[in-house]
Amino acid sequence: YLEKSSSLEPCGFVVYVLCYVFGLLYMIWALVPDDVLHSVDITYYPPKSFALYLPILMLGMFLSIPFFYAVLNSRAAPNFDSLDTLWDGYAKPAPIRMDPPPVERASTGACLPITERTADIIRIPDIYDVDVSEINLSIYSNRNRR
Repeated sequence: YLEKSSSLEPCGFVVYVLCYVFGLLYMIWALVPDDVLHSVDITYYPPKSFALYLPILMLGMFLSIPFFYAVLNSRAAPNFDSLDTLWDGYAKPAPIRMDPPPVERASTGACLPITERTADIIRIPDIYDVDVSEINLSIYSNRNRR
C-alpha cells in the first residue's frame, strides 16, 4: 500500500490536522477574556474585533466566487457577433449524406436491406455540429407557408 500512495496524501493529512489546531487557537483567542491571556503572558495578539471580521470576510469571499467565475467566463467567451461562436477548432462537421442502401420486400412485408445487416442500419448516428444554414432552413422555411 505504501508504494501506491501519492505524495499528496500526507500533505492532506497535515492540512486536516492544522485546520483543527488553528481552529482551536482561534476559538481560544476569540472566547477567552484578555485578562486571562495576559495572566499567561500572551500579550501580542490581534484585536478581538477581528473575531467577527475574519468569518464575515471568509463568508463574503465564498459567496463572491460564483460571481467572479461568471465574470471570468464572460470575459473569456467570444462576442456575440463573432464568427467564433458558430465554428471553432473543436467543431465536428456533419457527415456527407449518402443514398440509403437498396431494399427489397420479404414475403412478410418487412423491408430488409440487400447489402448490409439490419443492425448496421439501425444504429445511433455519431454526434456532430449542425451547420447554421440547416438550422435557419428548419426554423424559417415554414414561415412562408403560414
